[in-house]
Amino acid sequence: TLAATTFPIFAIGRTEMADLVALARHWMNQTDKRKGLQLNSDQLALLNSIGCGDLLASEAAASMVRQEIINAAPRIVAAAMRGQKEH
Repeated sequence: TLAATTFPIFAIGRTEMADLVALARHWMNQTDKRKGLQLNSDQLALLNSIGCGDLLASEAAASMVRQEIINAAPRIVAAAMRGQKEH
């Protein structure tokens, strides 16, 4: 359905929704305590079903691009400076 493809949260059932609420509470509690979080395969599948895996992959790719830009900046500036000296 359109709702399920536009808003992945609508694609999960009542049981999964209760599991998601419980997982969210656990996540928030662990975050507040500055503790780690272990996920079982069902929890991981639930997070993937609402798009968390896609979001993580997208943010990781964007981070890699930003890092490449940061790493390339000194070379670009140096090349630009060399070009100015030649003119």
